[in-house]
Amino acid sequence: MLIEDTPELRISLPRLIVGVGKQLGLTVNVTPAEDGEEGVNTYLKMLGSENGVDAVITDIEMPKKDGFGVLEYIKGLRQLTPVYMATATQKMEDIAERKKRAYEGPFPPDGFYQKPIESVVMKEILTDILAKKVARYAHQCF
Repeated sequence: MLIEDTPELRISLPRLIVGVGKQLGLTVNVTPAEDGEEGVNTYLKMLGSENGVDAVITDIEMPKKDGFGVLEYIKGLRQLTPVYMATATQKMEDIAERKKRAYEGPFPPDGFYQKPIESVVMKEILTDILAKKVARYAHQCF
């Protein structure tokens, strides 16, 4: 799932995610949401669906509910759902402040990235998601 308020990124990031997924031999479906509130509502609907939610990538600065609110809500509901945060901020002190806030909260993210997210970084994210999914599956089997 991708939560992103910038229309261009809601189009280009799913393409990147699907393309990198193909390189890794994965079939990836991306469900977009345009703000934090819609993202949380979509997440709740998808929990009961056949495909569920393997992970969430969320922007930080968004209307209605920011990425910190999304992180806290989703991790508060299901801690095992990987949540990755991304910021478009370019100032190093702002990035450091956001990162500190994210990791000092009650539910730290599974990753924190600066946009634009390049394909090598997306490969890291998808590999991490896959590893966590395999670990959850293995844990359920034993």
